[in-house]
Amino acid sequence: MRVLVAGANGALGVSLTRLLVARGHSVVGLIRNPAGTDGVRALGAEPLVAGAFDRDDLLRAVNGFTADAVIHQLAWQPRFTGYREGIAAMVSDLCREDPNLPRVPADTLRARM
Repeated sequence: MRVLVAGANGALGVSLTRLLVARGHSVVGLIRNPAGTDGVRALGAEPLVAGAFDRDDLLRAVNGFTADAVIHQLAWQPRFTGYREGIAAMVSDLCREDPNLPRVPADTLRARM
């Protein structure tokens, strides 16, 4: 499977990325800081740099991108406005092309973030 791990270089994301790669998945690691690209590559994943707290930047980054799964491991940062909306928009944009994918209502998604 092709898996996008949002927060691939974070506390949980590193272990998760390493595990997914070890199990043979193609992993793309979403990270905020370009300085982390070498670390993501060292885990065996492909880095994707985007500001997770900027809805437009996230949507630009995933434009044309396809994944079989999206795993959200970003740390919540209340000081950034638009964070929840940006993540919800990214997940929605990645999944909208396949009407057979299970959906989580937006209100539920926002409540869990």
